[in-house]
Amino acid sequence: MFHLYGFILSLGVVAFYWLIEFSPFFKKQKQVYSNYFFLLLFLALIFGRLYHLLSSSNYYFHHPLEMAFFWQGGMSIIGSLIGLVIGLGIIAQREKISFSVLADPLFLYLPFFQALGRLANLYNHELLDKPTNLPWGIYLPPSQRPAEYLEFKYFHPLPLYELLFDLVLFFFLLNRAKRNHLQPPGQITGWYFFFYGLIRLVCQPFRGRSNNFYFLNINMSLGFFFFFILFGLFLIISARMRYAPFKDN
Repeated sequence: MFHLYGFILSLGVVAFYWLIEFSPFFKKQKQVYSNYFFLLLFLALIFGRLYHLLSSSNYYFHHPLEMAFFWQGGMSIIGSLIGLVIGLGIIAQREKISFSVLADPLFLYLPFFQALGRLANLYNHELLDKPTNLPWGIYLPPSQRPAEYLEFKYFHPLPLYELLFDLVLFFFLLNRAKRNHLQPPGQITGWYFFFYGLIRLVCQPFRGRSNNFYFLNINMSLGFFFFFILFGLFLIISARMRYAPFKDN
């Protein structure tokens, strides 16, 4: 059976490896990424899947065999980002290279692949949890509607909203990279986390409770989005402070 979500995931992996080989922004990091490509991929997949399993623990408690069916959907970008940051930190320390120099090219292209993932979500009718009367609402058959909204027919296309935001973020970062040649290091990564946190906060009202991870009645997703914004600001400010003396000279 063909699974678009799994195909998109595989396509993203191949495209990312292609970017390592041919992108002008990977020249200094090319060999490092080639050596540790599968480590980063493994951590992104494992942490992305683990966060999804935690956020949907009630479902997987009754369907334990589906915990391994990641090709059918069920990857959390929050978890994948955590895995990538951990992996980049390990590589940077081992190779004696700056985390910022290593991370910037990766987070430059990441919004584009996230947009592809949202396209797969839209195809699978995932993340359609809030009803709407707007003309671009997507029809859901009764079997796919949230239990509390069975009487509604049309739902907000949340994946489409996030897809458009991700593309805007991608072109914004690409423009900054072309103009500044990834200088100062760390700024691209900072802008990514800052704006991606904002994007998710803006889109959060269109998500149902089932798509959020609650711990002790605390919305962990919101907590991570606020953390991403603060983390992004920290990277932007620290990058400019480190780079200012070199720019003056």
